[in-house]
Amino acid sequence: MTPRALRSWFQGCLATLATALALLASDRACAQADKKADGAPAKPLASYFPREDLFFLLEFDGLKAHQAAWEKSAAYKVLTDARLGPLLEDQFVQGLDRMVELSPFSGAGSGRAYVDIVKNAFKDGFAFGLWGKQASQARFALVVRKADRPELRKLLTTIENMMAGQPAEKNVEEKPDVRVVHEWSPMSVWWSENGDIVFTGKDDVEALSGVIDGARENAVDHPRRKTMLAASTDFETMMRVFLDVKSLPRSSETEGNALLEGVELLEGRWGFQNQAIVTQLRIVAPAPRKGILALFDQPRFSTADLKQLPAGATNFTAIAVDLAKSLGIWLENLKDDPRNLESSQKALAAFKERFSVDLQKDVLGHLGPRIMVETHKVGGQADNIATMVASRYSGVTLAIEVRDHDAVATSLESISKVVIAAIEGDAAAPGAPRLTIKKEAGDLPTYVAVIPPEVLPPPIGDFFQPTIILGKDRLIVGASKKAAETAAKSPGQWNPAVLGAHAAALPNSMTYLAAGDLREITPILTAAIPLLIDYLNGQIKTIYAQMGRQVKDQPIELKPEMVPTAKALNAFLFPSTTSALIDRNGIVIDQREPLPTAASLIIDAPFLLIALPAVSTGRGAARRAQCVNNMKQIGLAFHNHHSSKNVFPSSIRDKDGKPLLSWRVAILPYIEQQELYNKFHLDEPWDSEHNKELIKEMPQVYICPQRTKADDFTTTYRIFVDEGALFDTKGDVGLQSVTDGTSNTLMVVEAKDSVIWTKPEELKFDPNSNGMQGLASQHPGGFNVLFADGSVRFIKTSISKQVLKALITRAGGEVISADSY
Repeated sequence: MTPRALRSWFQGCLATLATALALLASDRACAQADKKADGAPAKPLASYFPREDLFFLLEFDGLKAHQAAWEKSAAYKVLTDARLGPLLEDQFVQGLDRMVELSPFSGAGSGRAYVDIVKNAFKDGFAFGLWGKQASQARFALVVRKADRPELRKLLTTIENMMAGQPAEKNVEEKPDVRVVHEWSPMSVWWSENGDIVFTGKDDVEALSGVIDGARENAVDHPRRKTMLAASTDFETMMRVFLDVKSLPRSSETEGNALLEGVELLEGRWGFQNQAIVTQLRIVAPAPRKGILALFDQPRFSTADLKQLPAGATNFTAIAVDLAKSLGIWLENLKDDPRNLESSQKALAAFKERFSVDLQKDVLGHLGPRIMVETHKVGGQADNIATMVASRYSGVTLAIEVRDHDAVATSLESISKVVIAAIEGDAAAPGAPRLTIKKEAGDLPTYVAVIPPEVLPPPIGDFFQPTIILGKDRLIVGASKKAAETAAKSPGQWNPAVLGAHAAALPNSMTYLAAGDLREITPILTAAIPLLIDYLNGQIKTIYAQMGRQVKDQPIELKPEMVPTAKALNAFLFPSTTSALIDRNGIVIDQREPLPTAASLIIDAPFLLIALPAVSTGRGAARRAQCVNNMKQIGLAFHNHHSSKNVFPSSIRDKDGKPLLSWRVAILPYIEQQELYNKFHLDEPWDSEHNKELIKEMPQVYICPQRTKADDFTTTYRIFVDEGALFDTKGDVGLQSVTDGTSNTLMVVEAKDSVIWTKPEELKFDPNSNGMQGLASQHPGGFNVLFADGSVRFIKTSISKQVLKALITRAGGEVISADSY
C-alpha cells in the first residue's frame, strides 16, 4: 500500500468515525463534568490559528463545558436513560475491531481505543481551521483538546514508525516543554502542546508555532468570530463555524462560480435550548440576487396560510415556491451552457407536442406557490419491518396550491388521456406485468394507478396505489388512495399546536417549514437494528473472504438486552422543526429537534435500503427477519425476568406444582404487556372460564409471520423441558445451571406443532430419539432458534442429530464447534 493510499485510508476512517461517534460522548463516565479545578482556564482553541487569511474556522467547545445544558437535552437522556449510547458504543467498538484487523495498522490499538479517542474529543473539544491566499496553497490545522493520551499516541506513533519503515512499537523520547514534531504522513505532522494535540501540514509548523508562541496574531479576535460570540441567541451555543466566502482563495474552480459570486458568508451555530438541540445556519447573500441565486427570491407564508393537518399527520414539509418563475430562472442560467440549454428546451417542446400542454405556462403557471408534503396514517397490517416502512410511506402526499382550477383540470385531463392511451396500447408481451391508470367517477377529478403484484408483491404492494386528486384549491398526489383522499378532505386553517413548544420560535413568515416526529418511526428503527447488524456482518464476511482472511460467524454480535424499546426512546422524544426565512440579507435556517436530523427522511433511508432487498426477493426474507426479531424480544424478556428473580421464567403453577399457564404469560410484563398480564387469574388454569376469554388477546410477538393457514391464537415458539434440557418441570432453572455455556444451549425454538399461546404444553426432550425432536418451521431450509445468550440463529434441517441433542442440553459437557450447525 502506497503512502498516499495509507493516508487516504486512515483519513477516511477518521472522518467516518468522527461522524458516526459524535453522540457517543454521552457516556456518563466520560460526560461527567470534572469537579476538580484544572487551574487557569484553557486558552480558546482559536488561539492556535492565524488571524491573517483565515477563511474557515470550526470551534467545538466540548460537552464538559456545557454539562448542565447537555444533561437537560433529550439527546443525553436517550443515550443514557434509554441506554441507546451503550448499544451504539458496543457496536462501533466491535465494528472498529474488525476494521483494525484488516488495516495496515492492526497493531495500533483496538476499537475501544479509537472510540475513546473520539469520545474524549467530543467531551473536551476540538477546532479545525483553513487559511491562505491561494487555493493551491491553503493551509490547515486540527487541534484536539486534552488529546495527549496513551491510546492516541500509540496510534499516531505506530503510523509514524510504519511510514518510516521502522518497527511499529518504536517510540520517540520526548522532553517536557520541548515541541517534538512527529511526521505521521508524507505531508502532515503532529505534536503535543500543553496536553492538546495539534495536526497540521508539514510545511506549516514554523508559521503555526509563531501563532502559538505569540509572534503572529491569532484568531481569537477575528472579526467573524467576535461577531458570532457577541450575537444574541435564545440557546446555549456549543459549536460555532464560519466560512468567509469573500475571503476564499481564488482558483480556476472558484472564479466565475455563480453561486460563490453571490454568497458572502456562511455562519453556523449548534447548541442546546431546554431539551432541544438547536442548529442555526445563516447564509449571507444580499439582494439583488442574480443568476442561480435568484431562486432564493420566493414567496413567503405564515402558519395561518397552511391548511389544517388531519389528526395524526404530524410529519409535514411546507414550502413556498413560484414554480413557473423558478423554471424560467433555471433556463436563463443555462444560457452559458448551450448543450444543457438545448436539451432542456427540447424536453419542454417534446412535452408540449405529446400532451398539447405547455408545462411552464399551462401547468406550473397555475400551481403554487404553497406546497405541502404530509405523512398520513393510513393503517394496514404492518407485522414486519418491510411492511412497517411501506405503511409509513404509503401515507405520503404532495399537495400543491391551485390558482386556476379549470385550467389545471383541462391540462390534467389532456395529460391523463395520452398516458392512459399509451399504457393501453403498450405492445408488451401477453401476460407481462403492466401498470394501469383509471379515472374514477366523482365530484373531484381522481386518477388511480394500480401497480401489478409482480412489480410490488403483497403485502408491500397492498399499501401503494398512487392517486391524483384535483380538489377545489389543491392538487393532491398520494402514494395511496386513502392518503390522497384524507389530504383532499382536510378543511379549514392549520393548527400550529402540532409543533408543540417550537411554535413560538418560528418566524412570522417563512419560505420553508418542516416538522417531524421521530416517535412515529422508532418501531422501525428498533426493529431494523438486528437487520442492520446482519447486513453489516454479511458485508464484513465478504471483505474478509476477498482478502483470504477468516472471521467468526458473527463479526459484530448484537446483545438483544442492549436494544432499547421504542417505548423507552419515545419517553424523551418530541416533534422537531426546521424553518427557513429568506430576506434581503440572505437565508436563515433554524432547526430544533430531540436528536440530530430527526426531522429528516434521511433517518428512514438506511432501513428502506435494508427492507427493499427483502421485498424484491419475495416476502420470505422479511418474514424470517421479523421472526428473528420476535425471538430476540422473547430472549430479552427471559433475561430481564432472570435479572429480577434470578431464574428463567417457566410455567405458572399452582401450590402443588401443576402447570396452569404458559411461560408466555409469565413474561408478559417484560414485553410491555403488563396490562394484559394483570387480566389473568394466575391461580386458574389456561382454559378456565375467565382465562379462556384472554386467549384472543395474543401478543403479536408470538406470531411467526411465515406461518400460513395457522390456527387462531396459536404459536410455534416453544421450549424443551426435562432430561437435561434448559427447562425442568420439577423446578426453576437459572444461569448457574447452564454449564455448557449460554451460546451452546437452546432456549426457545420453532416447533412443528403449534399450541394455544397460554397453554403450558412444551416439547419433551428425548435423548434417545434420532429425529428432529419436533423442530420445524415454514421458513425454507430450517428454523430459527433462540440461544440462552439471547442470540438468534437459523439452523438448517440438515443439522446432525447428535449436535442438536448437544444444543438442547444445558449441562451435557459436549464440545460443539461453531461450524457444526
